[in-house]
Amino acid sequence: MQFLKTILLCIILFLVTRTSYAQEQVKLIFLDFDGVLNSYSRSSPYCFYKLKQLHGIRISPDLVQKLNRMIDKNNAKVVISASVRKIKSIEELIAALRSAGFKGEIIGKTPTRPEREDEIKSWLSENRNKYQVAKYIVLEDESEDFTSLKEHIVKVNGQIGLTDANAKFAQKLLK
Repeated sequence: MQFLKTILLCIILFLVTRTSYAQEQVKLIFLDFDGVLNSYSRSSPYCFYKLKQLHGIRISPDLVQKLNRMIDKNNAKVVISASVRKIKSIEELIAALRSAGFKGEIIGKTPTRPEREDEIKSWLSENRNKYQVAKYIVLEDESEDFTSLKEHIVKVNGQIGLTDANAKFAQKLLK
C-alpha cells in the first residue's frame, strides 16, 4: 500500500512540475499596423498610399526594421492586434511581415471583440495557461479608448509611424 502511495505521489509531482515548466515567461508586443508600420501623412516616405502591398498589406520595411530592433533589445514576442487580422489569416500576416524584413516571433493574433482593449485583455486571459506574461506593451496610434491598459500603451503618432522615441519608451516599459 505504501508503495502505491509513493508512486501516486511521484506521478502527481511529475505532473505539477511539468505543468509549471511548460509555461514560458515572455515579454509581449501587441502590434497594430496602420499608423505604426506605415503613416497616414501623404508627405511621409512611409505613407500608406506610397507603399507597395506585401501580401495585400501596406507596411514599411524601414519601420519593420525599427520594430525588429525593439524586439531584439527586449527579447519580446509579438501578438498581432491590427484590424487587418480580421480579414487575413495568421499565415498571411506573417508572410507580409517577413516580406518587409520582420525577424521576430509571432505567437498569435487577438480575437475579435467590440474594442481593441477588450481584444488584448481576452488574448491575455485565453493564453494565461500557455504563457506567463512578464510584461507587455501595446503599439497603437489610436489609444484614446484604452482605459484599464493605459500604462501599457506606447502611443505612436499615426502621421509619422514608429519612431526611435517610441522604441525607447517601449524598452522602459518592458524593462
